[in-house]
Amino acid sequence: MKNSFVIFFFIFSILFFSCKKDEKTVPINYGYNYAGLTVGKYVIYDVDSIFYNVPFGIVDNYKFQIKEVIDSKYIDAQGKEAYKIIRYKKDTAISPDWVHQVVWNATMTNSNFQKVEDNVRFVKLIFPIKTGKKWNGNSMNTLSSWEYEYTSTHQPETIGSTVLDSVRKICRQYWFGLQTNC
Repeated sequence: MKNSFVIFFFIFSILFFSCKKDEKTVPINYGYNYAGLTVGKYVIYDVDSIFYNVPFGIVDNYKFQIKEVIDSKYIDAQGKEAYKIIRYKKDTAISPDWVHQVVWNATMTNSNFQKVEDNVRFVKLIFPIKTGKKWNGNSMNTLSSWEYEYTSTHQPETIGSTVLDSVRKICRQYWFGLQTNC
C-alpha cells in the first residue's frame, strides 16, 4: 500500500508540475506600417519656404505643395521588393495642376526603411520602432552623420481635425553642421 501511494504521488507530481497553462505570446509590433508602402497611397505636404538673399536685401516667401505617390511595386536590381515613388509639386499661385517633379524609390528590410531621394539613400526608419532608439540616417550614403531618435511611439494624436490612432515622432538632431535640441 505504501508503495502504491509513493507511485501515485510520484505520477501526480510529474503531471501537476509539468503541466503549465498556455501563455499567450504577444506579437512584437515592429512598426512596419509606419513606412506607408501601399501602392496608390499618397501624402501631400504644405511647404512654406523663405529665401534670403543677404547681399541684395531680398526676402521672398514661397508657399507650395508637394505630393508623393506610391506608384508601383517592383523587384530592384538586387532582387529586393522596392516601390516607385512619384513626386509632384503644385504652386497654386501659378497653376492648380500638379507638375511631375522627380521619381524616387523606397525599400524595406526587417531592420529598416530606406528611401532613395535624388540618388542618395537615406535610412528613414529603423525597426522595431521604440521610444529612445537612435540611428544615423546617413549610414548608407557619404553625407555627414544625421542622428535620428524616436521621441514618441504608438501614441494617439489629433492634428487639426484629423484623429490618428498611432503616431511616431522622430527628432533629427544634426542639421547643416549644427546640433539641435528636439
